[in-house]
Amino acid sequence: MQFIGDILPTCQIYRQLFDKHKPVQEAISSAYHEIRKFLKDATKLFESDGSVFRSSVWKTFDQKFEESLAEIRRLGGVVESRAEEANKVEDDIARKKLNEVEQKLSETLDRLARTESKLACVEAQLCQMQRSMEFGDRGKCGLMLNPT
Repeated sequence: MQFIGDILPTCQIYRQLFDKHKPVQEAISSAYHEIRKFLKDATKLFESDGSVFRSSVWKTFDQKFEESLAEIRRLGGVVESRAEEANKVEDDIARKKLNEVEQKLSETLDRLARTESKLACVEAQLCQMQRSMEFGDRGKCGLMLNPT
């Protein structure tokens, strides 16, 4: 029955991590429901028989709750499975967003490179114009670039 103690904190974490993933939330709710049902039935058994510590009661307990405990284990697996699926979805979304950001960054860097190239051309033309005005045709700016 230790697995019940393991399932509960896991469900709590997944409830917070995957709060917008309905399949995970439904699986967690099913697990909680089955655990509550088990605890309610087990409490009734222990309250109804004052000799709980007899081996026959424990045998009855195991037989009586075998299906319920198996269902809780199964639902714990379902919760894990749904959480893995949700995590893959979250990873895919994050990867797509990252790709979009990388694409926009690449486009921005390309525009920046083109702008820098144009700026260099404009600076060269300004230099040539300044030299022409100061020295006429005698002085040419050494930074002249071919505009593209």
